[in-house]
Amino acid sequence: MRDRKSELREKLTSLDPETRSRLLERIRSERASSGEERLRRKIPKATPIHEEPSGAKVYPTGPGQDRMLILHEFAGEIPLYNSCR
Repeated sequence: MRDRKSELREKLTSLDPETRSRLLERIRSERASSGEERLRRKIPKATPIHEEPSGAKVYPTGPGQDRMLILHEFAGEIPLYNSCR
């Protein structure tokens, strides 16, 4: 059974030069436009909960941080939640 890359490579080399050129140009333009699309979609900035007297801004924790805190509160100093399965 052949792998997918070699099948695609074979199909690409079997194309005539003009068709191959048009296909590669289309792929390049789609990649470029998708990159621009990603740049337009910005992640919204988080709003700080409050600001410390030192000037440090305090932000809400994320779901992963909440889970880690709960595990730390239950497990104490036992680092089992960091162990590989």
